Amino acid sequence: MLKLVTRRERPQSGDHGGHFETGGATFPSGHSAQAWALASVVAHEYRDTKWVPWLAYTYGTGVTVARIMALQHLTSDVFVGRAIGFFIGRYVVRANSQRQNTLNSRHAKLLPNFRPEFAGSSK
Repeated sequence: MLKLVTRRERPQSGDHGGHFETGGATFPSGHSAQAWALASVVAHEYRDTKWVPWLAYTYGTGVTVARIMALQHLTSDVFVGRAIGFFIGRYVVRANSQRQNTLNSRHAKLLPNFRPEFAGSSK
């Protein structure tokens, strides 16, 4: 939706200025947003292992830099995409944590509990 509103051109289009409202669809970078959302979730979920957050954020940084180097985005495109993705990832982590707390609470018995059962399995 934001790309439709801003209509920013790619760095290699027109006079290479990355002007807004000229019919492009580059702001913010969706690739950076997706990479950083994934990186922030993985980094938080595996934060007890020292190398996993480093690897996750290195992945996000690599995608961000690759989009700039391929002349698909300007620095501001990937910066805003990175911020959006990072905060979406944090939201997902927080929402999942709240859901787990609800399921573990004393009221969890009131919630429906579905689980798959396979033919031939013992109870």
